[in-house]
Amino acid sequence: MSSNNPADDYLGTYGVKDAKREKRFYRIVGSVLGAALLGTILWYYFRTWGEERAVKQFFANLQSKDYKAAYAQFGCSDASPCRDYAFDKFLEDWGEKSEFGDPAQASLGLVEPCGNMVWIEVTRPNKPRIGLAVDPQSKTVGYAPAARCPGVWRVRDFPAKLMAYIKRRV
Repeated sequence: MSSNNPADDYLGTYGVKDAKREKRFYRIVGSVLGAALLGTILWYYFRTWGEERAVKQFFANLQSKDYKAAYAQFGCSDASPCRDYAFDKFLEDWGEKSEFGDPAQASLGLVEPCGNMVWIEVTRPNKPRIGLAVDPQSKTVGYAPAARCPGVWRVRDFPAKLMAYIKRRV
């Protein structure tokens, strides 16, 4: 026997509004945190995307033997040649008879910001790794002093460094 008297249902709806409000609050907080996490992941992945494309374009120019365009990516051209890096030296380093005679074998390794440049590690089969530095504003490519940015702490290197430390102590 149910009555339509509001006094009878007084405790029947007790806390329902609070439960709905709490559920909505957790959905909003979860959505904001999820969007922040997704945004951070996307930023981390795409922060060096333009510089990677510049190096891939550089290797595409080498692949198609368009050495003038590749030389221009170094910030040098026929109109304004680089004082310390003549086109003949560029061909010696990057031309057909160089270590990069087949640029299709080169692949990009670690890409990381380093100071005001982006360092890109280039790996080739059975050859030492080299580093290229790309200016984020002009997208000019140049040599980096090393394959990896010195002094940068990398999470993926931690286990190896920990084991080396333990072996030194034992």
